[in-house]
Amino acid sequence: MTRLAATVITVTVVATAGCTLSGCSDDTGGDIDAAIDAPVDVAIDTADGPCGAGYQMTGEYIDWEATTSMFDGVEDATWTLTTAPNTSAMTAPNGRIIICLPRETVTLTVEQTATPYVSAIFVADPAVLAVPGGIFSARGLKSAEADTAYDEIMTGMSFDTGAAHVFVYKRGTPTAVTLGAQASYVSDGDDDTTWEAGSSGTFVLFPNVPVANGTATLGGTFTGPTTIPLEAGKLTIVPIS
Repeated sequence: MTRLAATVITVTVVATAGCTLSGCSDDTGGDIDAAIDAPVDVAIDTADGPCGAGYQMTGEYIDWEATTSMFDGVEDATWTLTTAPNTSAMTAPNGRIIICLPRETVTLTVEQTATPYVSAIFVADPAVLAVPGGIFSARGLKSAEADTAYDEIMTGMSFDTGAAHVFVYKRGTPTAVTLGAQASYVSDGDDDTTWEAGSSGTFVLFPNVPVANGTATLGGTFTGPTTIPLEAGKLTIVPIS
């Protein structure tokens, strides 16, 4: 399975890794994505384009253990805008998602119940995703493999279904990202399926975060949302740049 080509570059898994590093393409073979993901995107996102006054968000949702050589997109995951007009779209076999969104920070639920994957909340900020090359990459975690994945990150750690889990994708040069005093682990993304303690990486994971009042604040110097939603047993996926 191939991946979507990128020129620049939550989640209840029905309705929020790495396009920026190696790109992704359609399963049909051939480099057909180049024209879609090229600068022409700037023109089609104008007021008379397919998304009207909104913008077209494009990215990939791939399995936790996917690599370039062993690529595994999360297909048939439904992404649904949580506010009117409740737009929804489904990922392609390679995990590609394309959906029209308003030019304001919104959240989407992401659900893939056939496998199933851990549900997610995706936070979409147009300052990150509506710019030229604003493609993102995010990893999905199979529910049945969550405990094993967490134990591999830190021996003895399991996936707490009563806590929230925050997954940050950083486009461009990694920068330190914090979430209060929460422990964090980083991955170089794309072909790096290992995690180590740290705050600066292509992917930054904050596991087992207390839900408290249902929100948390990301700290650091970056473009993107800082106040993010939390929900027990779900991943909050946050692209930043």
